[in-house]
Amino acid sequence: MTEIFTPGPYECGYHDPTTDYYRPPEVPSEKLDFYCAVRNIYGVLTTLIASAGILGNVVSLVILPRTGGARSAIILLFGLGVYDTVFLFSGIFLRYLPSISAAGHSAVLLANALSPIMFPAIQLSHFGAAYTTIAISIERCIAVTTPFKVFRWLTTKRVKAKK
Repeated sequence: MTEIFTPGPYECGYHDPTTDYYRPPEVPSEKLDFYCAVRNIYGVLTTLIASAGILGNVVSLVILPRTGGARSAIILLFGLGVYDTVFLFSGIFLRYLPSISAAGHSAVLLANALSPIMFPAIQLSHFGAAYTTIAISIERCIAVTTPFKVFRWLTTKRVKAKK
């Protein structure tokens, strides 16, 4: 299942479990070395960027509830931060770490083991983030176009999900 998440059909190193069933035609070693280097750089940089995003989201999720902004906007932004954190965390394990062939194939095997859990999580978080962004846009549109009626329409009870 990892062949969906790891880029490229060529082997990097001696054994690549994602391409065992597929033997590519003979590729010049310079081209293969270049491909493997680009794949490793992609894996390292995207893991660092996603890690910075997770750190930023966690800091925002800690600080956001303490601000004095509109309560409905804070709830929606908090939900968006949670969705984004799950999306980035799932992406690290499913796509970015398995791309680092210099680290060995344990990351690919880990992605194979976690994919039944992480793949639905990444899809649901992407779906939830899209709809939360739409909800934030609608809430902001109402707040800008009808500022005097917004306090009656957008209450905390209407924004929160009932338990």
